[in-house]
Amino acid sequence: MDIPSQKQSLEDDLVSELHFETEKRKYDWVSNAEGISWESFSATFPKHRLWFYTLLDISLDDGTGWQQLAQNFGLNADQIKWCSKYCGPAGPTAAVFSKLQQQKLTDDGIPLYHLLKHLISLGRHDLLSRIPWQQCIDQLKEEACKLQAVSHNLALNERDEVECKDANVVSFSASFTPSQITSPKKKTTPYACSILMIYANDSSEFATKLYGQLRSSNGRGRIGVLVLQEQQHLLMQDPNSLLYKWFTQVDYIVPVLSPDLLSQISGWSAASETSASAHGHVTALLNRYVYRLTLDQYVALASRNKRCRPVVSATHSREVCSTELVRTQGLLQVVTVCDDYDSSGAVNNSVEKFAHLLLKTHAISS
Repeated sequence: MDIPSQKQSLEDDLVSELHFETEKRKYDWVSNAEGISWESFSATFPKHRLWFYTLLDISLDDGTGWQQLAQNFGLNADQIKWCSKYCGPAGPTAAVFSKLQQQKLTDDGIPLYHLLKHLISLGRHDLLSRIPWQQCIDQLKEEACKLQAVSHNLALNERDEVECKDANVVSFSASFTPSQITSPKKKTTPYACSILMIYANDSSEFATKLYGQLRSSNGRGRIGVLVLQEQQHLLMQDPNSLLYKWFTQVDYIVPVLSPDLLSQISGWSAASETSASAHGHVTALLNRYVYRLTLDQYVALASRNKRCRPVVSATHSREVCSTELVRTQGLLQVVTVCDDYDSSGAVNNSVEKFAHLLLKTHAISS
């Protein structure tokens, strides 16, 4: 080999070694993740978790995507196939982590350190750079130190004497922990049934008074009411998973029918046309998604309506009940017409009848 070729070869080796050392130093912070679980990271930073799941879900290369990550963590072919087939709206990566949590890799959950090492081995520099892992790890470490300091200070209160109303002296033992602090809790009656309510802007005033009255017991069983408009801050993080979870947990879906809501649930184009603001557009899409879940279940049950209980205000009843969608759709045909609320703030008797109907049918079905 001549001198120029030798020189070029040495330069190439040096460049390659320098590149390797640069990449290695780039992820030196990964060792700081020891002692932190994926569960604590995802619970503290839900937006980063959602971004992480999304980037792995859309990976086109199986060798660097969620399938390979699942294989690296020890899932077998059948488990990986199950994650792909039955993942639901949450996506396959979320299903993988659900499987891993069931296997309990460690007592503290899935080690974040191992996850980051797997990402490095897969060459997923996009995931390692787009998510601020270092800042998140530092924050979790800082919070852990603060918690440890609080526990230490509590332990130093051994045998501290405090005045009490019913006793002269109370002594704390060395094993005193925050979990031993008890405060009187107000006893609450469990819900007799629960509903998920959807409505559009043109019926917001009626719907607000409606779910307010349903939540108050008024001498009957308590009805738990979940309203999408009150949960927008949560839905912005992971709407599909949350809506599906709530849909499966509640007993009934209660759409407050109105011209705008019928337009929203009848098509995507209508949903965008009836909502001028971005907030209204999001609400329209959420309403349509809940309706689609309800309709899918209705079809799966051979057109038996077991969960949809639509209501309509007297103001909108004539216009709504004359539409083809309400006249022909089995989910919406049996609609309860409720009187409008007056300015006196009195209890709406027609709403109370609707509440008693919900409680009665739920008691029979359960």
